[in-house]
Amino acid sequence: MTEAPAELAVLTAAELLALRPKLTAEEAEAMVTGTVARAVIIAPCITRPGFPHADAAKGIILDALLRRADAGSGIVVTQTAGAYSQTTDGKSTLNLFTQQEREDLAGLCKQSRTKARTIYTAPGDGPTGPLAGAQINGPLGTGPGGL
Repeated sequence: MTEAPAELAVLTAAELLALRPKLTAEEAEAMVTGTVARAVIIAPCITRPGFPHADAAKGIILDALLRRADAGSGIVVTQTAGAYSQTTDGKSTLNLFTQQEREDLAGLCKQSRTKARTIYTAPGDGPTGPLAGAQINGPLGTGPGGL
């Protein structure tokens, strides 16, 4: 598998570390590299130079990264104080990206494609108007009521 050139990086480990300083640099780098690689599988267009929706792609990827960083190792922690207790379930989801995030990433590539266009090729010297040349219900005299 080939890596994208550095100038095409969607997100950096430093950006993740700024939001989650408890991560080590190695953890952040591994998380960013893996998440961006998975995002490129879903939406290959995000690494193109001049991609118009780079900030949206970055936001989607960052949401997934933050969720994964907050999920932790999956350990269940129970804290007790007197008669009260709190259980925190830190299990991570099976998928890195939610279904909505996958659809959003794939949609970014669809939005960046050029849209189909219609080119009018009829001669310009004919009749004009919204119904010019239209035969509604057939030629004159064959329509409903003999019109």
